[in-house]
Amino acid sequence: MKRYAGYFVVSLLLVLMSAFAKTTPTADGNPAFTQQELDQMLAPIALYPDSLLSQVLMAATYPLEVVQAARWSSDNSTINGTAAVEAVDNQDWDPSVKSLLAFPQVLQTLDQKIDWTERLGDAFIAQQAQVMDTVQMLRQKAKAAGNLNSNAQIAATQSNESIDVAPANPNEVYVPYYDPTVAYGTWWWPQYPAGYGTSGVTSFLVDQGGVIYEKNLGQDSQTVAAAITAFNPSDGWKKAEQTN
Repeated sequence: MKRYAGYFVVSLLLVLMSAFAKTTPTADGNPAFTQQELDQMLAPIALYPDSLLSQVLMAATYPLEVVQAARWSSDNSTINGTAAVEAVDNQDWDPSVKSLLAFPQVLQTLDQKIDWTERLGDAFIAQQAQVMDTVQMLRQKAKAAGNLNSNAQIAATQSNESIDVAPANPNEVYVPYYDPTVAYGTWWWPQYPAGYGTSGVTSFLVDQGGVIYEKNLGQDSQTVAAAITAFNPSDGWKKAEQTN
């Protein structure tokens, strides 16, 4: 895999979780998240080894426990790897959350991006099959872009239409550190940039004097913009740069 800025490694082999929730639609029968949203939220983790990816997806369904575990990790930063996992054995946390103590960088990301984590967990509960299909689609994109190949750290194996990602050494799990805006080639949803829930859409307001203000209204831009009925830029709006 190219363009890795680095790897984090621990000597811990995670067990791939086999029990997952079934896909369930929302009350109105529509998916909880669109394909655009799934592509975006899964881009930062789709290239993780399968064993680690499964733990991240499961842990995301327990956001409060993720926050608690991240706080414990910060307070006990000298305890690493399997020792950290064993140290929290008495905690009433899901096993997937406990396993991530061996990957403090991953755990801290889940904590710091808690809104994204909650959305990831909701998607996994409600749309498991679509989530896993999206992971495979993203891996195929990365492979086509030349950014997902077997190397000294991982074994990327094509099996029918699926790509399995496993540690090259069964006793060591490497965490790939990659830029999701680069790994998959040219990104196909400009309004949903690859990353942790950012929006690529900028909204504009124009006052009577022709001064233009801009703001990123986030994922619900259409709804938020429709609710604006008067010119009254709140915090976050700024004058747009204009070029002749």
